[in-house]
Amino acid sequence: VLESPQTSGACSMTGGFVYRGCRISNLQGHYFWSDFCDGRINSFLIDAGVATMQMDWTATVDPAPRILTNSMTSFGRDGEGELYAVDRGGTILKLVPPLSDFEVSGTGVLGPDMFLVNKTAQWTWENLQFNSSHPIRYYSIYSGKPNGNFDCIHSTGQTRWIGDPANPGPGVLFAYLVTATNFDDVETSGGGGRTLNSACAAP
Repeated sequence: VLESPQTSGACSMTGGFVYRGCRISNLQGHYFWSDFCDGRINSFLIDAGVATMQMDWTATVDPAPRILTNSMTSFGRDGEGELYAVDRGGTILKLVPPLSDFEVSGTGVLGPDMFLVNKTAQWTWENLQFNSSHPIRYYSIYSGKPNGNFDCIHSTGQTRWIGDPANPGPGVLFAYLVTATNFDDVETSGGGGRTLNSACAAP
């Protein structure tokens, strides 16, 4: 269904898997492959027997300075359907979506003081580094109006905070959200309809 010319450093196609994981839901059913020599990581979707939606994921999965430079040999798949790329030198990279596609969540956090149950108690949220495989430098807590503008009120390297000492006035509602920032200063999404002002600095 697909041919790749032996140009610009390409020499042979290294087959992979159809993506059936859950981290990158918009790529369900896409087939991932690479080239042994140039190490590009590509995908396509079969539609009526034709390879469509051809995409090059190299800059996302293996940005410069590149790691997979010693001949792409194989792909792997874990028990949850997430994909890995392997080169002849023994390097293994996990394919994960960009950090900016994630949102930090408090859902499912264990303990009596789940995120925002009590505004002045200890707040907790997910360990996004553990759940996303992205190294996280710090978390930012924003306060604002629902679906409106949010300003940074605190940053921390932990997945918890003692809470906000400020109280809303009569008829005023405080809303909060948490983001994560990596070591390249890329921040997770604040969610649709919200504007993040006055970004937090690293603690």
